[in-house]
Amino acid sequence: MRRRFDGGADGLYEHALEGAEPLTAGTLRIRTRHDRTNWRDQNGRCTVETLEFTAQGMRVVQSTLVDTNQVLIRDGVFTNGGSPVPFARRCP
Repeated sequence: MRRRFDGGADGLYEHALEGAEPLTAGTLRIRTRHDRTNWRDQNGRCTVETLEFTAQGMRVVQSTLVDTNQVLIRDGVFTNGGSPVPFARRCP
């Protein structure tokens, strides 16, 4: 399975889903791999993420790079700036 998102001028970014595990009724742990050349030096790197599903939508509440154990998102907040992770919503 693949996940794509719009990177603006950089084009589409893609993740390959390598595994998924339900944690609770509203959370899912996934492992993804960056899988497109426009990731540049990040291409091929893997993350483990915990996704939260609520009435507001879906958001990443935890994200860690597998090779370095660097935490990118903790408790729904980006660690490199402190801003909250936005909720993704599916368009009707």
